[in-house]
Amino acid sequence: MNFQLTVRPKAEEDIEFGRDFYNDIRPQLSFDFLLEIDKCIELILSNPFRRAIEFKEIRRLHLQRFPYVISYIVEGESIVVIAVTHNRRQSRKWKSRLT
Repeated sequence: MNFQLTVRPKAEEDIEFGRDFYNDIRPQLSFDFLLEIDKCIELILSNPFRRAIEFKEIRRLHLQRFPYVISYIVEGESIVVIAVTHNRRQSRKWKSRLT
C-alpha cells in the first residue's frame, strides 16, 4: 500500500527549530539532522504500523542519532506527522496536537 504523507505546519516548525539548533552548533549537524528525519520518514512510509500506538492513535518513532521523536497518526491511506519533538519535551505538547 502506498501512503500519502502530510506534515502539519507545527511539525514543520519543530523540524526547523531542530535544524536551526544544530546549525548553530555545527552546520554539518544540521544537515545530518535533516537526513535522519528523512530516513525515519521513509521507515514510517514503508511500514507505518510497525510502531505501536502510544496514545489514542498516535504512533512514535525515535531518531537514532538525535534525541528527537516523530509523532504521527495513520488515517486511511495517509500518514500525518503531528510533531517532531525533543525527547525531554513534555508529552502534552504533542498530545495536544491531535485536534
